[in-house]
Amino acid sequence: MAASPVDIIHADAVLAVVCKAPGVPAQPDRTGDPSALALAEARLGSTLWPVHRIDRPASGIVLYARTSEAAADLSTQLASGGIERRYWTLAAATRLPDSGELTGRIVHDRRMNKSFVRTEGKESALHYRVRGRGERYTLLEITLKTGRHHQIRAQLAHEGWPVRGDVKYGARRTLPGGGICLHAVLISLTHPLTGERLTWTARPPSDPLWDALCAGVEPNGHTAVEYPPTSR
Repeated sequence: MAASPVDIIHADAVLAVVCKAPGVPAQPDRTGDPSALALAEARLGSTLWPVHRIDRPASGIVLYARTSEAAADLSTQLASGGIERRYWTLAAATRLPDSGELTGRIVHDRRMNKSFVRTEGKESALHYRVRGRGERYTLLEITLKTGRHHQIRAQLAHEGWPVRGDVKYGARRTLPGGGICLHAVLISLTHPLTGERLTWTARPPSDPLWDALCAGVEPNGHTAVEYPPTSR
Protein backbone atom coordinates (compact mmCIF):
# COMPACT_ATOMS: atom_id res chain seq x y z
CA MET A 1 0.00 0.00 0.00
CA ALA A 2 1.25 3.46 -0.79
CA ALA A 3 2.33 5.91 1.93
CA SER A 4 -0.64 8.21 1.25
CA PRO A 5 -3.25 8.37 4.07
CA VAL A 6 -5.87 7.21 1.56
CA ASP A 7 -5.75 5.80 -1.95
CA ILE A 8 -8.71 5.37 -4.28
CA ILE A 9 -8.75 1.77 -5.52
CA HIS A 10 -11.96 2.17 -7.55
CA ALA A 11 -14.58 4.84 -8.09
CA ASP A 12 -17.61 4.94 -10.36
CA ALA A 13 -20.98 6.69 -10.36
CA VAL A 14 -22.30 4.93 -7.27
CA LEU A 15 -19.46 3.59 -5.13
CA ALA A 16 -15.89 4.22 -4.04
CA VAL A 17 -13.42 1.65 -2.75
CA VAL A 18 -10.70 3.26 -0.63
CA CYS A 19 -7.55 1.92 1.02
CA LYS A 20 -6.61 3.73 4.23
CA ALA A 21 -3.35 3.79 6.16
CA PRO A 22 -3.01 2.77 9.83
CA GLY A 23 -3.98 5.56 12.21
CA VAL A 24 -6.45 7.23 9.85
CA PRO A 25 -10.05 7.16 11.15
CA ALA A 26 -12.50 5.68 8.64
CA GLN A 27 -15.02 8.37 9.60
CA PRO A 28 -14.72 11.65 11.52
CA ASP A 29 -14.15 11.16 15.23
CA ARG A 30 -13.79 13.38 18.27
CA THR A 31 -10.06 13.95 17.67
CA GLY A 32 -10.83 16.07 14.62
CA ASP A 33 -8.05 14.35 12.67
CA PRO A 34 -8.63 14.04 8.89
CA SER A 35 -10.71 10.94 8.19
CA ALA A 36 -10.57 8.59 5.23
CA LEU A 37 -14.11 9.73 4.43
CA ALA A 38 -13.17 13.43 4.27
CA LEU A 39 -9.92 12.76 2.42
CA ALA A 40 -11.68 10.60 -0.17
CA GLU A 41 -14.45 13.18 -0.62
CA ALA A 42 -11.82 15.86 -1.26
CA ARG A 43 -10.04 13.60 -3.74
CA LEU A 44 -13.22 12.69 -5.62
CA GLY A 45 -14.98 16.04 -5.28
CA SER A 46 -18.26 14.49 -4.15
CA THR A 47 -20.19 13.49 -1.05
CA LEU A 48 -19.71 9.90 0.18
CA TRP A 49 -21.94 7.74 2.37
CA PRO A 50 -20.18 5.33 4.78
CA VAL A 51 -21.20 1.69 4.35
CA HIS A 52 -18.96 0.13 7.01
CA ARG A 53 -15.83 1.04 8.95
CA ILE A 54 -12.57 -0.49 10.11
CA ASP A 55 -10.74 0.36 13.31
CA ARG A 56 -8.58 3.46 13.30
CA PRO A 57 -5.26 1.64 14.04
CA ALA A 58 -6.01 -0.95 11.32
CA SER A 59 -5.37 -0.46 7.61
CA GLY A 60 -6.98 -1.55 4.38
CA ILE A 61 -10.16 -1.42 2.36
CA VAL A 62 -13.15 0.74 3.27
CA LEU A 63 -16.29 0.97 1.14
CA TYR A 64 -18.27 4.17 0.57
CA ALA A 65 -21.36 4.88 -1.56
CA ARG A 66 -21.67 7.91 -3.81
CA THR A 67 -25.48 8.08 -3.76
CA SER A 68 -28.03 7.50 -1.01
CA GLU A 69 -29.67 4.78 -3.12
CA ALA A 70 -26.39 2.90 -3.46
CA ALA A 71 -25.78 3.33 0.27
CA ALA A 72 -29.13 1.66 1.02
CA ASP A 73 -28.39 -1.20 -1.40
CA LEU A 74 -24.89 -1.82 -0.04
CA SER A 75 -26.08 -1.60 3.57
CA THR A 76 -28.69 -4.26 2.80
CA GLN A 77 -26.01 -6.46 1.25
CA LEU A 78 -23.82 -5.99 4.30
CA ALA A 79 -26.60 -6.84 6.75
CA SER A 80 -27.56 -9.97 4.81
CA GLY A 81 -24.02 -11.26 4.42
CA GLY A 82 -23.84 -10.38 0.74
CA ILE A 83 -20.65 -8.35 1.16
CA GLU A 84 -17.62 -10.48 1.97
CA ARG A 85 -14.75 -8.89 3.88
CA ARG A 86 -11.47 -10.60 4.60
CA TYR A 87 -8.66 -9.49 6.86
CA TRP A 88 -5.02 -10.37 7.27
CA THR A 89 -3.42 -10.10 10.68
CA LEU A 90 -0.13 -10.97 12.33
CA ALA A 91 -1.07 -12.83 15.51
CA ALA A 92 1.45 -13.21 18.33
CA ALA A 93 1.25 -17.01 18.39
CA THR A 94 2.98 -19.87 16.60
CA ARG A 95 1.29 -23.21 17.31
CA LEU A 96 -2.08 -22.55 15.79
CA PRO A 97 -4.14 -25.14 13.89
CA ASP A 98 -4.11 -24.61 10.11
CA SER A 99 -7.70 -23.35 10.25
CA GLY A 100 -10.56 -22.99 12.66
CA GLU A 101 -13.54 -21.04 13.89
CA LEU A 102 -13.70 -18.80 16.95
CA THR A 103 -17.07 -18.29 18.58
CA GLY A 104 -18.25 -16.57 21.73
CA ARG A 105 -20.20 -13.64 23.05
CA ILE A 106 -18.77 -10.14 22.91
CA VAL A 107 -19.51 -7.28 25.27
CA HIS A 108 -18.51 -3.71 24.33
CA ASP A 109 -17.45 -1.48 27.22
CA ARG A 110 -18.15 2.01 25.90
CA ARG A 111 -16.30 3.72 28.72
CA MET A 112 -13.10 1.84 27.88
CA ASN A 113 -13.89 1.64 24.15
CA LYS A 114 -12.91 -2.00 24.36
CA SER A 115 -14.63 -5.33 23.77
CA PHE A 116 -14.45 -8.52 25.79
CA VAL A 117 -15.46 -12.15 25.30
CA ARG A 118 -17.93 -12.88 28.10
CA THR A 119 -20.76 -15.29 28.83
CA GLU A 120 -23.22 -12.46 28.20
CA GLY A 121 -23.21 -10.22 25.13
CA LYS A 122 -23.76 -10.69 21.41
CA GLU A 123 -22.96 -13.94 19.63
CA SER A 124 -19.83 -13.60 17.52
CA ALA A 125 -18.02 -15.86 15.08
CA LEU A 126 -15.11 -15.73 12.69
CA HIS A 127 -13.22 -18.21 10.55
CA TYR A 128 -9.45 -18.13 10.30
CA ARG A 129 -6.91 -19.80 8.08
CA VAL A 130 -3.13 -19.82 8.55
CA ARG A 131 -1.40 -18.29 5.49
CA GLY A 132 2.17 -17.99 6.82
CA ARG A 133 4.23 -18.91 9.88
CA GLY A 134 7.19 -17.09 11.44
CA GLU A 135 9.27 -17.54 14.56
CA ARG A 136 7.00 -15.37 16.72
CA TYR A 137 4.00 -14.46 14.55
CA THR A 138 1.47 -16.22 12.36
CA LEU A 139 -0.21 -14.69 9.32
CA LEU A 140 -3.95 -15.33 9.56
CA GLU A 141 -6.62 -14.73 6.94
CA ILE A 142 -9.90 -14.02 8.70
CA THR A 143 -13.45 -14.01 7.39
CA LEU A 144 -15.99 -12.44 9.72
CA LYS A 145 -19.32 -14.19 10.19
CA THR A 146 -20.53 -11.39 12.45
CA GLY A 147 -19.43 -7.77 12.71
CA ARG A 148 -19.03 -6.87 16.38
CA HIS A 149 -17.05 -3.95 17.80
CA HIS A 150 -13.31 -4.80 17.73
CA GLN A 151 -14.34 -8.42 17.11
CA ILE A 152 -11.11 -9.74 15.58
CA ARG A 153 -8.93 -8.00 18.13
CA ALA A 154 -11.04 -9.16 21.09
CA GLN A 155 -11.45 -12.76 19.97
CA LEU A 156 -7.77 -13.24 19.11
CA ALA A 157 -6.74 -11.67 22.42
CA HIS A 158 -9.13 -14.01 24.25
CA GLU A 159 -7.31 -16.96 22.66
CA GLY A 160 -3.94 -15.54 23.74
CA TRP A 161 -3.07 -14.51 20.16
CA PRO A 162 -3.01 -10.69 20.27
CA VAL A 163 -2.55 -8.71 17.07
CA ARG A 164 0.99 -7.38 16.62
CA GLY A 165 1.18 -3.82 17.95
CA ASP A 166 -2.24 -3.94 19.63
CA VAL A 167 -1.30 -3.07 23.22
CA LYS A 168 -4.96 -2.33 23.96
CA TYR A 169 -5.60 -6.05 23.58
CA GLY A 170 -2.46 -7.52 25.08
CA ALA A 171 0.40 -7.00 22.62
CA ARG A 172 3.74 -6.40 24.35
CA ARG A 173 4.77 -3.29 22.43
CA THR A 174 3.44 -0.66 20.10
CA LEU A 175 4.51 -0.12 16.50
CA PRO A 176 5.95 3.11 15.05
CA GLY A 177 3.04 5.40 14.26
CA GLY A 178 0.67 3.55 16.60
CA GLY A 179 -0.87 1.23 14.00
CA ILE A 180 -1.58 -2.48 14.41
CA CYS A 181 -1.04 -5.40 12.05
CA LEU A 182 -4.69 -5.85 11.14
CA HIS A 183 -5.44 -5.17 7.47
CA ALA A 184 -8.70 -5.32 5.51
CA VAL A 185 -7.30 -7.19 2.52
CA LEU A 186 -10.38 -8.05 0.42
CA ILE A 187 -13.92 -6.93 -0.24
CA SER A 188 -16.41 -8.60 -2.57
CA LEU A 189 -19.88 -7.26 -3.42
CA THR A 190 -22.64 -7.11 -6.01
CA HIS A 191 -22.58 -3.82 -7.90
CA PRO A 192 -25.79 -1.88 -7.12
CA LEU A 193 -26.36 -0.89 -10.76
CA THR A 194 -24.93 -3.68 -12.92
CA GLY A 195 -25.50 -6.69 -10.68
CA GLU A 196 -21.94 -7.81 -11.41
CA ARG A 197 -20.00 -9.50 -8.66
CA LEU A 198 -16.83 -7.47 -8.06
CA THR A 199 -13.83 -8.06 -5.80
CA TRP A 200 -10.91 -5.87 -4.81
CA THR A 201 -7.81 -6.60 -2.77
CA ALA A 202 -5.16 -4.36 -1.23
CA ARG A 203 -1.83 -5.51 0.16
CA PRO A 204 -0.73 -4.50 3.70
CA PRO A 205 1.55 -1.52 4.34
CA SER A 206 5.24 -2.09 3.69
CA ASP A 207 6.86 -3.45 6.85
CA PRO A 208 9.65 -6.06 7.20
CA LEU A 209 7.46 -8.61 8.99
CA TRP A 210 4.37 -8.04 6.83
CA ASP A 211 6.61 -8.32 3.74
CA ALA A 212 8.27 -11.53 4.95
CA LEU A 213 5.11 -13.41 5.91
CA CYS A 214 2.99 -12.14 2.99
CA ALA A 215 5.56 -12.83 0.25
CA GLY A 216 3.84 -14.85 -2.48
CA VAL A 217 0.55 -15.01 -0.56
CA GLU A 218 -2.72 -13.85 -2.15
CA PRO A 219 -6.28 -13.88 -0.80
CA ASN A 220 -7.84 -17.07 -2.15
CA GLY A 221 -11.10 -17.87 -3.82
CA HIS A 222 -11.73 -14.77 -5.91
CA THR A 223 -10.71 -13.15 -9.16
CA ALA A 224 -9.79 -9.72 -7.88
CA VAL A 225 -8.55 -6.35 -8.97
CA GLU A 226 -5.40 -6.01 -6.86
CA TYR A 227 -4.04 -2.81 -5.35
CA PRO A 228 -1.27 -1.92 -5.66
CA PRO A 229 -0.05 -4.13 -8.55
CA THR A 230 2.61 -6.51 -7.30
CA SER A 231 5.22 -8.79 -8.78
CA ARG A 232 5.61 -10.88 -5.63
